[in-house]
Amino acid sequence: MPAVRPAADIRADPVVDAAAGSVRDASVVSPAVRHRRRAVAWRAIGVFFALILAATVLTIGIYDDRQQQLEATTEVVSRQAASHLAAWFDARFALAAALAARTARDGVVDRDVFLAEAATLLARTPGLLAINWVDVDGVIRMVYPPAANESALGVDLFEHPEADVARALAEARSSLVVTRTRNIELLQGGRGFALYWPVQTADGSVLGFVNGVVRAAELLQASELALNLGPGYWLELRDVDGAVAFSNAHQPGPWALAREQRVAVPGLDWMLTLAPTPAYRSTVVALPQLILWLGVSYLLAAWVGWSVWRWGLRQESLRDSERVLRGLLDLLPHPVYVRDAGSRFTFANRALARASGKPATALVGQDSEALPGSRAEHRRLDEGDRSALRGEPTEIDELPFTDARGHQRLLQVARVAFHDPVTDAPAVLGIGVDVTARHEAEALRARIATALDQAGEAIAVLDIKGRVEFANAAFTEMMGLRDADAEGLGMDAFVVPGSNDVDLLEEIRATLRRDGIWKRRYTSAWADGVRVRDASVSLFRGHDGQPAGFIGVLRDVTRESELEDELRQSQKLEAVGRLSGGIAHDFNNLLTVILGYAESIEMSPAAQSAGGAAREIRRAAERAAELTRQLLTFSRRGTARAAAAELNVVVRDLMPMLERLIGENIVIDQHLESTVGIVAVDKAEIEQIIVNLVVNARDAMPEGGRILVTTTLASGDRAPPGLQPKLSHGAFAVLAVTDTGTGMTPEVQKRIFEPFFTTKQVGSGTGLGLSTVYGIAEQRGGAVQLDSAPGEGSMLAVWLPVGPSSRMKIQTDPTVLPVRAAAAGATILVAEDEAGIRKFMVAWLEKAGYKVVSAADGSEALQAAQAMPVIDLLITDIVMPRMGGLALRERLLAERGHVEVLFISGYAPQELRSGGLGRDDELIDKPFRAQTLLDAVARRLDQRTGLD
Repeated sequence: MPAVRPAADIRADPVVDAAAGSVRDASVVSPAVRHRRRAVAWRAIGVFFALILAATVLTIGIYDDRQQQLEATTEVVSRQAASHLAAWFDARFALAAALAARTARDGVVDRDVFLAEAATLLARTPGLLAINWVDVDGVIRMVYPPAANESALGVDLFEHPEADVARALAEARSSLVVTRTRNIELLQGGRGFALYWPVQTADGSVLGFVNGVVRAAELLQASELALNLGPGYWLELRDVDGAVAFSNAHQPGPWALAREQRVAVPGLDWMLTLAPTPAYRSTVVALPQLILWLGVSYLLAAWVGWSVWRWGLRQESLRDSERVLRGLLDLLPHPVYVRDAGSRFTFANRALARASGKPATALVGQDSEALPGSRAEHRRLDEGDRSALRGEPTEIDELPFTDARGHQRLLQVARVAFHDPVTDAPAVLGIGVDVTARHEAEALRARIATALDQAGEAIAVLDIKGRVEFANAAFTEMMGLRDADAEGLGMDAFVVPGSNDVDLLEEIRATLRRDGIWKRRYTSAWADGVRVRDASVSLFRGHDGQPAGFIGVLRDVTRESELEDELRQSQKLEAVGRLSGGIAHDFNNLLTVILGYAESIEMSPAAQSAGGAAREIRRAAERAAELTRQLLTFSRRGTARAAAAELNVVVRDLMPMLERLIGENIVIDQHLESTVGIVAVDKAEIEQIIVNLVVNARDAMPEGGRILVTTTLASGDRAPPGLQPKLSHGAFAVLAVTDTGTGMTPEVQKRIFEPFFTTKQVGSGTGLGLSTVYGIAEQRGGAVQLDSAPGEGSMLAVWLPVGPSSRMKIQTDPTVLPVRAAAAGATILVAEDEAGIRKFMVAWLEKAGYKVVSAADGSEALQAAQAMPVIDLLITDIVMPRMGGLALRERLLAERGHVEVLFISGYAPQELRSGGLGRDDELIDKPFRAQTLLDAVARRLDQRTGLD
């Protein structure tokens, strides 16, 4: 086991006290320390000289290698240059030979052909100074180019100042092969040489010579040899006798690293010498750089030697530093340990000793079994440490740890493998952080997040910069985001393009800066429509009291807002309805009196003079009664008696009248579904609905158009969402009127069913048409559907409940029954709170021969009935002070067993709308004529006596 001192001994070490921070006395140096320091110095000096020697040998080797590479390169370049020059000459010899062959035709030299061919040859093969024709006697007869060679015409080459010219010419004439001169002074000036190609006739005799003149400078320039070699080489071209034909060298030879090659061209025997220039040689070998490299290497060797010396000194103090470090680790509040390759503890700090309940000395040299806890905990610790020692990638591991008191803790353990300088062996350093409290906090946070995620309101938590840190499911769903999309987004990400949300964000920011909380209801336009939300954003602070972020809570109240709007609209309509109903009720009472007395005047002996005025009074009263019926229908206070009618039959019967009503510039069509049968609506109400809808469609098409009237069957469950809350789950007949008119704006659609609202000019409409349709539909348990857009026409559909039921009878056109004679002894009790109507009724009934007892209300009628032995018929208003007509009937039935009753009413109270009248009950609406009253009385009395 490595000899490691326990933590207690480390803190008591007189050399280094980590807690107090004292250091070793620098004046106390032992002989062993001095000996180690000298050994370190000698080691550093040895390293220095070894590096010096290695750098020198390496530099010399590099220099020799580069010299050899340059020699080899020069050899290759010289061979390539000689081959290039030989190829250049061969090409020109071949062209000149071709010229010589084409010059003589039939033994005659064609001057024009020769000059043309010579021009072509010189143009295609640069490097030849001139091409001449020499006759067999050696006289130059033709030259090209003429501008620079005219002086050569007529010159006898056997008389040329250079004797070598006559030699070459004579040799060509005798040997019949191409010959050349040595390097001579040319007639054109400059040094060069001449070539002679003999031209033979068909019989083999010599006709003349093609003479090519080459100047050495142009030769090298034309061959581009010097250009291809570049500025890094000197070259020299010499004859076989040593005469220099060309040289680009700036100093005479011999040159260093020179290479000599023979130019293998028959008849030339030239030698090419090539050598690198001193500048190029210096560049390739890079001697200055090698010297600089050698100097840098010496400096680097000195630095390495100094570093080795410094490193050795640091190594000497490493043991002391290691003890200081372990002392500091012992002061950490987190468990820290060091384990060797055998999984034995070589160090344990005080925090680990305290958690294990044992002193650090008891842990050193032991394995994980010395720690408290289960074997599973020990096995997980050992596996992680061994993985770190093997060099495997390790991550921070969370390990369960049971302390000495039996408390279960959770540690995050980080491991680092290193070479322990004290034991000179591999080891692993482990540091554990107790994260039990943090995990408990995270678990609590997760539970809170889960609770928030299940909340009905949309909740988002933002940091102080306005970025989303948490958003529950309701928030992401409300904003149309996925769960992963919300986190990290700023407040600007929730702005709907084209809406006023940008201004809203500025308002939120300003309010939060001022008050720390913003709260209001706002609307926002989304792709699927306008949404209304209640929202609040509040600033919250951290533990230090500083602002930490914001929490936003949103609740979608779109449906609630719609319901509130509908409630306000309903309340408004209810208020107008109450007013209209009250006015209509009182007005009907007055109209009943007016109609009754107008009819009396018409039937009186004075009718001859006043009959016309009475009829006009009656007609005006009837028109006023129609207006009050519309008001009562809208206010849902009209009589809601059970009724039934064939919808398709009513539509067909009404079509001729509608065609006359709408005019000639509008076409009206009908499409009636045959399955539509009886509806639980009065025939007159259906006619009123159709007429009002058609008139409304006609007024929307001043320039003409088309109206379509349709009937279909539908289920209340499949009605549009806006109608479903108003409809039951049964079957409905849908009466729809569609026009091709101007359509309605959204603002008009919101108010289209309000009473007295109209878009027509003053005097052109009362504004009660669609209100009446709406009232009839609502009163009968149906609804009205509107679909319109500006410029696209309108469709108004009325959903009517399908019938008949046991309480409904199909209505037919009323027929006027004759008034029967008064039944003998018929006694009628009249209960009416309006004195004028009561007086009018009593007068007409008595005039018809009935015995009449009248009362001002139900209570008074009940008292009067007690004095009447027989009551053949009770005529009673439904709504009266103290006791109404329905309650009066119930009291009389309880006392007498059976009483025939005829109800009258100016509007329908709640009892009638909820089914207060029976199937056999009869009701006449105010205002009514005297004839209507008498007919109804006769029918009820006939029903009592069994007469028909």
